[in-house]
Amino acid sequence: MAGKNHQHSSGFASYLTALHLAVLLILRYFFPERSIDTTGPYALWETFFSINLTLVFILTATLAGWKLFKRFQYGTLTRLEILVFSSVTGCGLLFAGYFLLGVVGLLNWPAMAFLLLALAAWSGVGAGGWTLSDLDLMRTEAVKKWKRSETWQKGILLSFGGLGLLAALQTLTPPIDYDSLMYHLQGPRLFLKAGSLVFIPEIWQANGPMTIELLYSLGLSLGSTAFPGLLHTYFWCLFISGTFALAKRALSSQAAWLSLVIMLGIPNLALLASWAYADFSWALFELLAILALFLWTRENRNTWLVLAGLMSGLALGSKYLAFGSFFLLAAGISVYLWKMNRKQLLLSLLIYSLSTLLAGFPWYLKNLVYTGNPIYPFVFGGPGYDPARLSLQMEYLRSFGTGDRLGDLLSIPFNIYLKPQLFSSFVLEIPGLLFPLALFYPLWRKHQRLDGLALYTLCWCLIWSQGSQQTRFLLPVFPLLSIFTAGSLNSIPNSAFKRVLVSTVLSILVLVSFGLKIQFLSGQEPLKTFLGQESKEQYLERNLYSYPATRYINTQLGPDQRVLFILCGQSYYCKNDNCLPDSTQVDWLWLSASLPDPTSLSGELRKNGVNHILYSHGEVDWFLKYHDENMHYRLARDFLLEQFVPQCTEQVYSDLYMDIYKITCQ
Repeated sequence: MAGKNHQHSSGFASYLTALHLAVLLILRYFFPERSIDTTGPYALWETFFSINLTLVFILTATLAGWKLFKRFQYGTLTRLEILVFSSVTGCGLLFAGYFLLGVVGLLNWPAMAFLLLALAAWSGVGAGGWTLSDLDLMRTEAVKKWKRSETWQKGILLSFGGLGLLAALQTLTPPIDYDSLMYHLQGPRLFLKAGSLVFIPEIWQANGPMTIELLYSLGLSLGSTAFPGLLHTYFWCLFISGTFALAKRALSSQAAWLSLVIMLGIPNLALLASWAYADFSWALFELLAILALFLWTRENRNTWLVLAGLMSGLALGSKYLAFGSFFLLAAGISVYLWKMNRKQLLLSLLIYSLSTLLAGFPWYLKNLVYTGNPIYPFVFGGPGYDPARLSLQMEYLRSFGTGDRLGDLLSIPFNIYLKPQLFSSFVLEIPGLLFPLALFYPLWRKHQRLDGLALYTLCWCLIWSQGSQQTRFLLPVFPLLSIFTAGSLNSIPNSAFKRVLVSTVLSILVLVSFGLKIQFLSGQEPLKTFLGQESKEQYLERNLYSYPATRYINTQLGPDQRVLFILCGQSYYCKNDNCLPDSTQVDWLWLSASLPDPTSLSGELRKNGVNHILYSHGEVDWFLKYHDENMHYRLARDFLLEQFVPQCTEQVYSDLYMDIYKITCQ
């Protein structure tokens, strides 16, 4: 009887989650997504649905991951570490399922929702799931820890929750962030339209690794544009929590709390968390791979190598940039075992590499089949990428930063703060203001256990400096920098002055994060939209500079009227899919250099069905200011405005930001 009761209780949370999802799907069937011009209280249903769908997804992933993760015999892990690893493992399971659906041509909402429902039910079958006693234990532990926490610790936790709520609030409006509208959402939307994982030649990013974007497709298939942003906010929460867990193991509990507040004091992170990007999931996977290897060095069990490989694989399935982390961690395993146990070296590398291959390389195999290049379009080119176009794209990506000469590289730690616009792709994109304190690690180093993390951080930054020097691409080492910064702060001799100084500085940084987030939200006024006081279209008109031109395309041009975007990549709101975005940011440079005669270029465009072009003033000016050392953008702009437009077009639309021209040359 006791066994039956235990089995019943183990499935309680899972079955309740499955029932919750089933009710949501039924309600969604009868109450679909509101139209773009609808106002009124129906908007509250949209908000309710998006929040609940996200909660069900997260809970299902965590329950399934918990059940699977127990097979690792995690032993001494803390409850926080178990929850983080379980949630990510469950997301990996869902990705694998959705990828298979995309391969067989069943990428649609019924199939994806059924898979989520089945996974929720499976997590409650048999042993290994959450039991009522587990839930009660977690609740009891949380209450005890809260009561035992000091006032400043409670303040940090409340700040964490407050920033998370503000980030979630922003996601409940129609997405307006640049890269989301270019490929993070547009790629999954086109996959859903085709019902499978197809090759999308006009958006190269949609042909790269898109693990998290494939998870976003569930929300998009059910009409929830808030779901991707909410899920990315959740990954931000896991990322911050993972930083705390690694800091506690690597240094101390006090350092963990300092690392947590240092991360909360980086203003642009809470802003980025609200966007449907892949950055926090990618950075989280790399962080958890490091944590798993850290545990492996303590317990010397191959299960941690498997877990580290799976996390590295998910990172490789999120961005090409994860190759650097993979090779560094493989090198770290080699160095560690060379000193400790050379007999295990080959086997350990094989376990780690095969686990990585299992989780990360489906995307690379897909690319190889579709384009002939597993890392399309880089290095080997592929369909639509001749050497000239690939060279221009690499030149643009490497135009971030201040240069690659030795003096430029040595000055990065200063210039990334003094000239942040040269390293940025969006506003306020700077690292933690206290990160330079991490450089003092050699002065307070008392043991060797952090040397590997320090060397990894240094090598990771060196690899980053040889590529596209975008601050956002440093995100995976932010947790490590925060840990070393916390260690430097802890090394200051204890005194009342130190406590007041450190607490004051950190409090100011967190308050700045709150202030900037609130200022950003107040400028957008999201409450009007998700409360139904204004329509989605009215919100977009106020906050998305490219939307009026897109609306003109949707209402005034037919589906057969294809529009080539010049240096503008946002095509998500083109309802007829007749927009050709410039996802490379160099397409016009390549076209005008290949066909410098307006009539010939016009003929080539018409041959490909293009009969309109869209010109974005602000984006062209931005490229001219920050990414035109070789004058390619200036020459392309001059050719457009001085030759092509006067000779071969007539203007049909103009606003403060955009011009649309009809091609007239035959």
